Amino acid sequence: MWDSATLRQMGTDLVIRCERENLDWRVMTLDQSEVERATERDSEHDVAAAVSEITGEMLDDPRFDPEE
Repeated sequence: MWDSATLRQMGTDLVIRCERENLDWRVMTLDQSEVERATERDSEHDVAAAVSEITGEMLDDPRFDPEE
């Protein structure tokens, strides 16, 4: 799962494009060889708050059509 800092840097354009293509913009699947252990930058609560904010922005954006 992306952390809240990464999620907030994505921008509404990318999130809308992912939604249109039925991609989950909250995560990225990587092979174990592509991952390095790192110190957490925030909490699950911070991530949930960022997802909520971004979802709200997306739903308010006139370019987003949930029927697509």
